[in-house]
Amino acid sequence: MEIVTVPQNELLSVTVIDAQGLSNVSLIEAVKKELNELCGIRNTNFIKLYNIPRALPKLKNLKYEMMPSETRLTDRLFLAGDTQLNASLNAAMISGERAALGVIASINTAI
Repeated sequence: MEIVTVPQNELLSVTVIDAQGLSNVSLIEAVKKELNELCGIRNTNFIKLYNIPRALPKLKNLKYEMMPSETRLTDRLFLAGDTQLNASLNAAMISGERAALGVIASINTAI
């Protein structure tokens, strides 16, 4: 048995890091095209475009992964947060998980 739901009244927010010199109209069309091609999202209704200069900090050492041991600052202090990796929500979640794993590893080695 397969259950298919019809999405209604859903809101999708898209963040574009590099507009690659596209006009706002071209950028919106490019995002719609990618949503269709990569995610299968076809029926979109564009609502609003916000240009937010300097919305993200400039980090020189962008990373997308880290070892739990890299979060340890001292014996009892572990760092987490988006700036540990690449200043995004995903980075914040990943670094938080790695810090938690670092704490667990620290507790397990102390036992």
